Amino acid sequence: MQNREIEHIINLITPYYIMQSITNLVSWDQETYMPVNGMILKEEQTEFLKLLSHKYLKKSSFRSALSKLIDLNPSLHTFHIENLNWEEKALLREIKEEYLRVTSLSASIVKATARATTRALESWKQAKQKNDYSFFYPDQKKVIHEYMRQAKAYQKKEGDHLYNSLLHLYEPKMTVEILDPITNELKQGLLPLVQEIQANQQEIDPTLCSDSPLSINKQMDLCHEAVSLMGLDKENYNLSTSEHPFCTALSSDDIRITTRFDEANCIKGLLAVMHEAGHALYESRLPKEWKDTPLASAASHGIHESQARFWENFIGTSLEFWRVFYPRLQSAIPHKFSEVSLEKFYASLNYSSPSYIRIYADEITYNLHIMIRYEIEKEIFEKSLSTQKIKERFNELTKKYLGLEVKNDSEGVLQDIHWAMGGYGYFPSYMLGNLYAAMLFHAFENDHPRWGEELLETGNAFFIRDWLDKKVLSKGKKLPPKQLIEEACQSEFSCLPFLKYIKKKYTATA
Repeated sequence: MQNREIEHIINLITPYYIMQSITNLVSWDQETYMPVNGMILKEEQTEFLKLLSHKYLKKSSFRSALSKLIDLNPSLHTFHIENLNWEEKALLREIKEEYLRVTSLSASIVKATARATTRALESWKQAKQKNDYSFFYPDQKKVIHEYMRQAKAYQKKEGDHLYNSLLHLYEPKMTVEILDPITNELKQGLLPLVQEIQANQQEIDPTLCSDSPLSINKQMDLCHEAVSLMGLDKENYNLSTSEHPFCTALSSDDIRITTRFDEANCIKGLLAVMHEAGHALYESRLPKEWKDTPLASAASHGIHESQARFWENFIGTSLEFWRVFYPRLQSAIPHKFSEVSLEKFYASLNYSSPSYIRIYADEITYNLHIMIRYEIEKEIFEKSLSTQKIKERFNELTKKYLGLEVKNDSEGVLQDIHWAMGGYGYFPSYMLGNLYAAMLFHAFENDHPRWGEELLETGNAFFIRDWLDKKVLSKGKKLPPKQLIEEACQSEFSCLPFLKYIKKKYTATA
């Protein structure tokens, strides 16, 4: 039985999270089915909803109710009522954190940011279609300006790196000072490994997977089969297409997955859907008893990405998964795969080669893509990189880390949607997600050393979903991300499980 005061604050915060859900729906519509001429109304809807939710939390009545339960001083976590359990304390801390974040922004910043990102999303699509960064650049400049204003408003102390203010939005307590050593350790571990592995792949035919033609409708069917095998209820999600794959949840029972299909390569679309379905599984298994409160959300974006990367890579590119799923692919494309052995297919699937597109990068080079974006974002918010130089810097770092000369803007600076939607600070979540996923996979293998046989015996991965549910999904935001991952894995955070996994898998494959 909850305290009346806790019930009261839950009733007060619930409308705010319902507004967030409606905003997500508007955004999903913009990315999927909205006609071109719907843009003007979409701007008005987005601006209205964001201002409405901002105004709601800034009401004096909300502040008064919250301050009776917890001290609103940012540096204190003093509770004003007794007999709270640990979940109720976590709830109050998270509501306070959200309140302080939202109310640190003025209405003018909220309004200007909503308008700037809505317009930028459309100009980004246009620029990508025309393969011309100049169509996007003016709107990107406006978005960066607004996020500079936000970062300054969020800044906890004078002299702190502005970029830290944005990193906190996606990974609580994450800073440049913590991330830099992580990226350096990964560079030192990955760059020599990239060269070693790629020099020993002469016997592998990469075209087996890259040339896997299948109609969009049949790809959809194949993807639904994979998602069903993962244990996501078909009544809880919708799969559609968009320029950039994403997943958004309106509730735990209404999750929208989008992907981008390539008729010449069905494997890309399948793995992209498994990635987004990993996000969807997280959303579907969050604690329902805390619905429409912060506790019914992910611990962090890095933890969220760990689920997507876990399913896409640690399961989706594993030999164990394809022992179950390969016959389905052979049945879908018999003229291509009926005579190809599973071993040859698996080697091709895990062929490592630097590529232009981040979302289709192999496990070895993927983090190098993130480092490119991380360095650029840091430089933007250090004000050492002007907006007009972003494209040039992107191309320069692509050459440095991947050894590739960027040939066009769509495969270069325009490939990701994040900068159009204002996701500065998000990209490191992917790298952290890879590292978290490796730790989880190591712990999972310790608990299920015969997991490949279990997968064959059951014909589904429900036991994997249930293991993740117990360790991560059902806990929502009750624990900080570092504590959550370390308790789940019974070990301290480290890059080593990821580096060991990569070396073991790709040395064996090569």
